[in-house]
Amino acid sequence: MWKKLLVFSAAFCLSLILLTLLKPKAETNPVELPASPVISNDSEPVQTAIRISLKHASAFKNSLLNLQNAVTKNDKETVVSLINFPVEVGFLNKKNKSYYKDIKSETEFLQTYDKIFDEPFKKCIAQMEPDKLLFSTSGEVFNSGLRMDRIYKNNGSDFEVKIIKLFRC
Repeated sequence: MWKKLLVFSAAFCLSLILLTLLKPKAETNPVELPASPVISNDSEPVQTAIRISLKHASAFKNSLLNLQNAVTKNDKETVVSLINFPVEVGFLNKKNKSYYKDIKSETEFLQTYDKIFDEPFKKCIAQMEPDKLLFSTSGEVFNSGLRMDRIYKNNGSDFEVKIIKLFRC
C-alpha cells in the first residue's frame, strides 16, 4: 500500500513541476485609461469602478493634502468646503466609547468643529499618508479616519472629491 502511495506522490509532484515549466509566461501590458470616467451598464461594474478609481487617484490624494493643510492651519472654512453634507461623524463619549452622529449642515459642523477635531484626531489626520489610501470597488476611498467619494456635477461630466464620513482613528 505504501508503495502505491509513494508512486502516486511522485507522479503528482512531477505533474506539478511540468505544469510550472510548461505554463506560458504572463505578459504585462500598460493599461491606457480614458480621458474621462467610463460608466458602464454592462456586466463589469467592478472593473469599471477600479478604472475610475485609478484614473482619479490624484484627486483623492490632493483632497487629503488639502484637508491636512486646513486642519493644521485650523482653517475651518476650507475644511467645511471639503465635506459633503450630511456627513457622518465619529465622536467619543465620556467613557471613551465611539458613537456616530449625522451632521446635516455647514453651520452645525462649524458649531461642533472643535469637538470633532480634537488634538488626537488632528494628529491622526496629520499622519495620514496620501499614497496609502484604499480604493473600494464602489469607487469610495478611505483610510483609518475618513471616507471620501466623488460627487458628480454638471450632469455627470465633472466631479469633486468630498469627505462623506469622519471617524475616530
